[in-house]
Amino acid sequence: MLQFKVGDRVRVSSFAPVESGSIGVVTNICEHNAGALRLQECNIDFGAHSRSFLSMHLQHANEPLRLFCGEVIEKWPHLARFEVEKAQGDPLKLASLLQTVYGYSASRAKVEIDGLIREFCEKLRVAQAAA
Repeated sequence: MLQFKVGDRVRVSSFAPVESGSIGVVTNICEHNAGALRLQECNIDFGAHSRSFLSMHLQHANEPLRLFCGEVIEKWPHLARFEVEKAQGDPLKLASLLQTVYGYSASRAKVEIDGLIREFCEKLRVAQAAA
């Protein structure tokens, strides 16, 4: 199954030969079939330049962030989803939300966010190991 479409926001894998960790947008896709192996060659726009990558060197950039926002909302349901998403996973912004909405002290908010980040990273690690 081919995984990317034009307009997707993607991150270049740490295994890619260049641009490791860079985030861009898919602007064009060329599909390659080699027997049972089906690959996409995606042209990625990084803003100042663009470059082509095979799909195996790309991952969806928004998925972990979207999942993390869901974890935050699950743990603290009184936080507004749009505010959590606007924070873009920034621990300082999330801690500030906890202080404002739940009345946490700055130190407690930091400890709570750091703990959730650790738990979430562990869940991602386990999920990736199982895949």
